[in-house]
This record gives sequence, C-alpha cells and structure tokens, in this order.
Amino acid sequence: MSMREEHFALAEYWMEKADESLRAAKVLLDAGITGASMSRLYYAVFYAASALFAAIRSTVKLFVPSNHYV
Repeated sequence: MSMREEHFALAEYWMEKADESLRAAKVLLDAGITGASMSRLYYAVFYAASALFAAIRSTVKLFVPSNHYV
C-alpha cells in the first residue's frame, strides 16, 4: 500500500468515527441528554477534522524546515 493510499485509508477511518459520534449525539439528544450529546458532537467535529488533515497530507507535501534557529 502506498503512502497516499494509507493516508486515504486513515481519512476514511476518521470519517467513520465522525459518523458514529454524530449518530450517538443524535440518540443522546433525542433522549434529552444534552451534555453528553454535545461531547459526542465535539468528537464528531474532531474526527472529521482529523480525516481532512489525513487527506490533505496525502496530496500536499508539507514544508518541514531542515534548519532550526534559536
């Protein structure tokens, strides 16, 4: 598996986690458990952002400086 494929597989994994958290948030909200629902929503966004960054990393070469100046 190439590095690009690995990054897209990782992005897919994070999107599955985001979807699961979003569904859990809906169930909790429907049950009137607002605080726990908000927690699940937070993680849904976190996982979706993680998926985005994994996908971006697979298509964009990141700049990493080779010299450190103090």
